Amino acid sequence: MHAVTIPLPTSGRLSSPAMPATIALMRERTFSVYIVASPSRVIYVGVTNDLDRWIAEHGEKAIAGFTARYHVTRLVYFEQFDRAADGIAREKQLKGWTRAKKTALIERNNPPGVT
Repeated sequence: MHAVTIPLPTSGRLSSPAMPATIALMRERTFSVYIVASPSRVIYVGVTNDLDRWIAEHGEKAIAGFTARYHVTRLVYFEQFDRAADGIAREKQLKGWTRAKKTALIERNNPPGVT
């Protein structure tokens, strides 16, 4: 399980020197459950088979929807799974949690002041 906070880029791929390699290595055989947040603390939970691509597309607001409408700009948490079914099950579990429980998960896995 990995937790990270990365501002979404305005174009291209992730700009963090350590994370792109990690995501790129894991991407081909993994499914990522992620939590993204806006500056006003709106949070969104989802699952993808390509976290790097998802971040780039949504950072550019190339995909209309919830994340663009509510300016969700920060990846604050993610976990990776080898099987799609496991990732989807974890996404459903997190979506069923209260906001307080999701916030505690984010805060437990990030430095103070990040969330």
